[in-house]
Amino acid sequence: MNTSGNKSENESENESGKQFQNESGNQSENKFRNEPENSIENRSGNELGNESHLDHAPPARTGTWNILLGLSALLLVAGAALLKPNGNVFEVATLHRFWLGAGVMGLGFALSWPLRRLPLVWFWGVAIATRLLLLPMEPGDDVWRYIWEGHIQTLGFSPYHLPPTAPELEPFRTAWWGQINHPDVSAIYPPITQLGFRALAAIAPNLYLFKLAFVAADLAVCWLLCRRFGALSSALYAWNPVIIYSFAGG
Repeated sequence: MNTSGNKSENESENESGKQFQNESGNQSENKFRNEPENSIENRSGNELGNESHLDHAPPARTGTWNILLGLSALLLVAGAALLKPNGNVFEVATLHRFWLGAGVMGLGFALSWPLRRLPLVWFWGVAIATRLLLLPMEPGDDVWRYIWEGHIQTLGFSPYHLPPTAPELEPFRTAWWGQINHPDVSAIYPPITQLGFRALAAIAPNLYLFKLAFVAADLAVCWLLCRRFGALSSALYAWNPVIIYSFAGG
């Protein structure tokens, strides 16, 4: 009787042990299976939280960024307006006004650096407004060279072989010929650039046509950068006073 009882007891304990092991194993397996999903969900949630951090910034910080954005845009546009009537950098009497406008634009550009976001409407508004303001600005002497080299190509001459002072070109001198820089030197720009000058001069050897073409190419670069890097990073180019002046003003 004792032997039967012990045997029954042992079998019962073995079955209980096996059941406990099965339950433990199932729990461990389920935990192992669920753990990667949980960790992925948590990681995704954290990443989304980090990405939306700026969207849920405290009102005070958002207000500060908006003020900074508005001030930066205002100074860039105001600086361009100050710069526009003072494009002649060779005029000593007005040179200080040129640098005043450049300084205001530079300050506006510097204030844009701490920004954490830049809406597209602000990005394009400032980029286009500043360039349009500088279009009527008196240019430097580089653009006259571009127009001349395009112009003589339409007449069948090569700017690489003949400098502006060449006797062969004397009958074709224009009213603005005297503003060409380095008139005793032949062309230094590469052939593709020269083809662009020629195409524009074939339409009209006009200052504003050339400036509009340069601004259009400049804004196309802004668009490409904005698509690739976003508005905030692209503002380092699009809102840069040196870039704006070089293409639209000078």
